[in-house]
Amino acid sequence: MVRNVGGAGSAGGEPIFGNSDEEGIPSSPLPSARRPDDRFQASTAARTGASFRAGADPDGLRKPSPGKTADVTDAGIEESYFADLEAAIAAVYPADGAYPDEVYQHPPVLRLRETFEDRPASPYNPLGLRFPRRLQAFPYLYNVRKISADGSKQGNERISEQTAVATHLDLAKQYNLAYVALLRAANGSPEALEQVKSTFNEEKIFGDARIDTARLNHGNEQRLSLAMLGHLSLDVLRSPDREVTTAARIQVLEILRNHFDVDLIAKAVTDKAENGLSLQRKDDVYDLVPQSLLTDPAQRDVSHTHLFFKNEQIKQLFVENLHNDRWTVDIHGCAVDLSRKYAQETVQILIGLLRLAHDRIPRPSVFRAVVGLTMLDERRKQAVFGAGASYRNGGVSSDTNADDAS
Repeated sequence: MVRNVGGAGSAGGEPIFGNSDEEGIPSSPLPSARRPDDRFQASTAARTGASFRAGADPDGLRKPSPGKTADVTDAGIEESYFADLEAAIAAVYPADGAYPDEVYQHPPVLRLRETFEDRPASPYNPLGLRFPRRLQAFPYLYNVRKISADGSKQGNERISEQTAVATHLDLAKQYNLAYVALLRAANGSPEALEQVKSTFNEEKIFGDARIDTARLNHGNEQRLSLAMLGHLSLDVLRSPDREVTTAARIQVLEILRNHFDVDLIAKAVTDKAENGLSLQRKDDVYDLVPQSLLTDPAQRDVSHTHLFFKNEQIKQLFVENLHNDRWTVDIHGCAVDLSRKYAQETVQILIGLLRLAHDRIPRPSVFRAVVGLTMLDERRKQAVFGAGASYRNGGVSSDTNADDAS
């Protein structure tokens, strides 16, 4: 029997320019053990080997880099960092594809936002990546009508639940490996770039994971493949790890622009069936609005899912870029204005737009705007993507970009 896994959900729309008293801002204080945004914590946060990103690292495979307060310089990302990532993947995924019995009894849900508070984070997300929605659980990935307990019904038209669970995890493994390859490509490896192009342009990732694409839920393996690439690119861009250089964060977006169809990726990433970025208003997230735009001290402890569209500076930005004939926001105009007025807050605000659904915000345009930031002049790119940008420091911008040599 196929197990029921709850939907990822998405935020509902609300008037962008209306009053803020429709649902109101919660008046009760938040619990002291509140969660920050579930993946992207401050890049300067202290880490230990036992807390490697959001996933588990039971063997302490990754050790922190004591004393590092800025990016690795001209040499780029050090090889030891890639080795740590690969070791973390190898530690949780069996080389022979034989998963323990408990995996089939309780199939993993690979989500970062812990809706089920009694469930620990899955060890099968060792790098703490964000997954497209279809990749978060096997009943999302496969058409459940083509899965049976033993795969015996209706001849070859069905697969067993055990096969569905195992191949879902095989695809998750390939997804983790693709992150490392993409990061290597962003670090300047031509071999890794060719691997990334093969993996996603030719959809090789499904064959490597033994996936029968004819049984995929919603079909359209190309859309899922491009959604995976888009999510991974944002993971590289917003990595909390200091070892990931500014140059690599910019280069990963330039790879999309130079070697892939950005329009198709933008549509795939924001498609309802694929979008693993969406937030609900009930989610407690605190890194959507840059700290410099929170002028009211009372707002510091309010979830940003309530505050984002009510923030005066953000709201004014939308008003200035509103298509009056269509009542939609000109995202390109917003991005240009952001890079001029709030350069260090630009990426954080655009990602906030990408994660919060609104009927006046064309989400594919937001993704394209993020990629388009790579066409800014070098000085402004350094301000937008550099080590002092708010998206890399838990919402706090700083004046460290001048020292960011990566």
